[in-house]
Amino acid sequence: MKLEDKNWVLENYYRRLIVDILMRGEKTEKEIEKEFKITLSPYLSNYKPKVQIKISSTSLKNHLNLLLREGIVKKEKNRYRLFKSE
Repeated sequence: MKLEDKNWVLENYYRRLIVDILMRGEKTEKEIEKEFKITLSPYLSNYKPKVQIKISSTSLKNHLNLLLREGIVKKEKNRYRLFKSE
């Protein structure tokens, strides 16, 4: 199934950020969690907020499991990457 057929999955803000992070290369869960905190910085121009977006490890696992189940992400050992359909 194509990614376009999975629009409802990507309607969630956190899953879109996870996919955006994985578009840059495969990552472990810890790397995704770490990068999640800095994802907003480029969008905020020169303004440096003191508030960071965070995701709990449980929520991150739930989002990653849904992305795995829907075939958007693939897990090999402890690393996640976007699934490339041929």
